[in-house]
Amino acid sequence: MFLVILVALLWALPSVIRIYGPTGERRYRDEGWIRPTGGWVLGALAVAVTVIILWLITLLAVPATIYGAERGTSSLTTILIMLPAAAIWAVGEELFFRGWLQGLLQRRLSGTWPVLLQAAAYALMYALTLLVDPGMWVLVPYQFVSALLYGELRRRSGSVWVAVIAHAVAMVVTVATLL
Repeated sequence: MFLVILVALLWALPSVIRIYGPTGERRYRDEGWIRPTGGWVLGALAVAVTVIILWLITLLAVPATIYGAERGTSSLTTILIMLPAAAIWAVGEELFFRGWLQGLLQRRLSGTWPVLLQAAAYALMYALTLLVDPGMWVLVPYQFVSALLYGELRRRSGSVWVAVIAHAVAMVVTVATLL
């Protein structure tokens, strides 16, 4: 759990440095650290459900040897550690990819380019798992599509926290399917 928190903090570091950096100028809006308006929480939950459905479809294509053929055999301790860890990991990824990276791209590019480029970077990070196990290829398109959905949530709402909610809910459910 300590390692997960450490990695999540490292993911969030560029966004935090940009907000609380040496210039003394707060950049909450650039990084999406603002309160969402309207019904964006419901939008986040709708995206989370979509990502969960995509995950279940993807899980059918993943060989059972990758995640272990026997699911549902985890101890209570494992569950109590893994589910919060999944949510914490999602927060770190969102603050980096949709907060810092997409915020940086939105300041320099217009239209949907920032969303597409951050999704490509996110999928590329997961493509590195192919070096460990080529059978994981099916996760790369899943990660790209989920990053597009989270990025579009962030773009439309202006807040990274909407994407954080969607990603955290989706991560907890997807990890629960593997336990």
